[in-house]
Amino acid sequence: MKIIQRLYIFLFLFPIADLNAQNCIPQSKFSAEVPNVTESSFSRQLNALPNAFDVFYHQNDIDAVYNMMRQCNQQMGIELATVDKQRRAKITQINDLLEYGDIFTIKNAILQLEKDMAETMANLDKSLSENAPRGLFAVLLKDITTTDKLKLQTAALAAIGPSAVNALRGTHIERITKVVDLVAVEDLINSYTSGQTVPVGGALYDPVNFSSRYYLYLARIDVKLLKKSPGGTQSVGLGNPYVFNLELDTDYESGLLAKGVIRDHIENIKKLAQEHLKIIAEDNALTLEISERVSSETEVKVKRYKEQIEQKELDLRSRAEKIKSFCNRLGLPFDANNPDLSAAAAKSRLLADIAEIEKRRLDIQDREIFTLSKPEKGDATTDPLPEIAAKIAAAGKKLEGQAGLSFEVEEFVKVRNLQTEEAFSSNKVKYVRRLKRVWAFPVGGTSNDFEVHIFGQCISVRDGDTPPPPDPRDMVLVKGGTFTMGCTYEQAGDCGNDEWPAHKVTLSDYYIGKNEVTVAEFKEFMDNSDYLTDAEKEGNSYVYSGSSWDKKNGVSWRCDTYGKVRSTADYNHPVIHVSWNDAVAYCRWLSGKTGKSYRLPTEAEWEYAARGGKLTKNTKYAGSDNVDEVAWYTSNTNNTGTRAVRQKKPNELGIYDMSGNVWEWCADWYADKYSTGAQINPTGPDSGSFRVLRGGSWIDGAEYCRVSYRCYFAPEY
Repeated sequence: MKIIQRLYIFLFLFPIADLNAQNCIPQSKFSAEVPNVTESSFSRQLNALPNAFDVFYHQNDIDAVYNMMRQCNQQMGIELATVDKQRRAKITQINDLLEYGDIFTIKNAILQLEKDMAETMANLDKSLSENAPRGLFAVLLKDITTTDKLKLQTAALAAIGPSAVNALRGTHIERITKVVDLVAVEDLINSYTSGQTVPVGGALYDPVNFSSRYYLYLARIDVKLLKKSPGGTQSVGLGNPYVFNLELDTDYESGLLAKGVIRDHIENIKKLAQEHLKIIAEDNALTLEISERVSSETEVKVKRYKEQIEQKELDLRSRAEKIKSFCNRLGLPFDANNPDLSAAAAKSRLLADIAEIEKRRLDIQDREIFTLSKPEKGDATTDPLPEIAAKIAAAGKKLEGQAGLSFEVEEFVKVRNLQTEEAFSSNKVKYVRRLKRVWAFPVGGTSNDFEVHIFGQCISVRDGDTPPPPDPRDMVLVKGGTFTMGCTYEQAGDCGNDEWPAHKVTLSDYYIGKNEVTVAEFKEFMDNSDYLTDAEKEGNSYVYSGSSWDKKNGVSWRCDTYGKVRSTADYNHPVIHVSWNDAVAYCRWLSGKTGKSYRLPTEAEWEYAARGGKLTKNTKYAGSDNVDEVAWYTSNTNNTGTRAVRQKKPNELGIYDMSGNVWEWCADWYADKYSTGAQINPTGPDSGSFRVLRGGSWIDGAEYCRVSYRCYFAPEY
């Protein structure tokens, strides 16, 4: 009880030695912040005291400060342990989320499985259409009205058609379907409901009996399987046809004889049938074996694909439920239609939480109070104040030297890998503890001697020896001036209606990028923000298939023109699959990162820079009248995609690729004609539906790469 009471009284008697419970700041009459820990600074503070005797503290005061320092540092240790525990919990949550938050990869896997299954079915489809069953058929045309062999052969083949298709297709399909039981495969096989007869090697035997007015035709017939009737069946019209399938009609001899065919003709048919039926049976056995094998293999593969797809879809549903639960715990909304976006939001929240914890940890750590192992001693015989000021400054310098310790902080940062999925990685960042503030407590001795007890706190900063990231933009100064915008004489009659009227424009000075924004530059933006591009939100973008532009799932800024994820070797290509909205978001991020003002160029600024500004040579393209010198376009890319920046000749200002390679967004809304009259720093219409693009691209003709050509798309395109 006495100890408590004494402490209570002590604190109120000496409030200068109190310790703020929240900030752990000793209260002293003599303190300074770096860089003012100097002799002159403390001299001013000492001389400001109304009474020289107020300079010194009692030893009891100092003991209390040491005691509070220990309590503060102990409390700091407890709080550090708490935030470390919180950080470990957040990392555990991230690891849990990574286990089931990778929706994108599973969706891609399902799409790939569906593609593989479709290719497998297509291979079966192709095999069925290529492996034609074969038969041996005889046709007797009675009461013929012509002796023209070509017409008779045509009529005979037309007569064979329905019988051959029904017999050979039916038998072949029936046998194949016996080896499969998967509905999808069976349905594909049964979709071949028709066929087309194809004679093999012409007629084997085709005598004409003019006296009995009949024509006898014998031929090997292939039936090419079809999914619908070929149509255009020829009318027989040259006699009454009788068709015999010699493979199945065992009594065809009697049939022919009964129809008036002479014995010699029947014997020749019989002889040829014996010769060819064996070969045809072997051919059909091989054809059937191939079809059965391909059908069986297809069924096995399709079953496996379906099982894998079903398992992954089940995994998706399970992961979606877990992501939902995770979002609920974090207090975030869950989008059942886009669980991957919800997972991304959860990841972003965790990153923000970890960053906040790291900041809190540094703040807590910086509350630590430390002191010299021994007080600074001095001796003042006459005027003590200058000596005391000198010793306080000397003690402060020693403390500053003691404070300059370095340590590493493990920052948990988001990265994006080549599979376009998010992941997390730790990064060791070096920090240095630098002295921030000192508090001095002079204590008088028994005679003229004294000692200075000095306490300090630090601030943790990134190691100053590590330079900040360079400004990612390499900019070119465009000196302002007046130029003619639109359809000018060098465009040689290629102008479109929206390039009129040509008009005078005056612009102020500005900077513009030396090249188009690259994949590497845009990647830095995406890696260091939670922004999702319009393509990522939609889940697709347009890719070039070789002949047309088609939407493809999973394509975003990481991909090339064909939708394939770029390798790091292609990071010096201009970024694509980027909307006007995305371009504006990039500029905003870059402005915040660098403290400079970045934006998209106005259409007038773009054209002035493309023409070469004040250094213009009035060329048709950006820097030349020869498009091949300055532009990547259809004739020199063969429509095979973008090229690395800065490979062609720059224009007069040293700017690359303003003609060709990729279209470039401008800030303006599009209008189908220019305003009349001279303008100063125009910014285009106040509203609209489309934003302006300029410059042409790798897939466009030379006329699109002209400096005055205009294009437009919706801002989310």
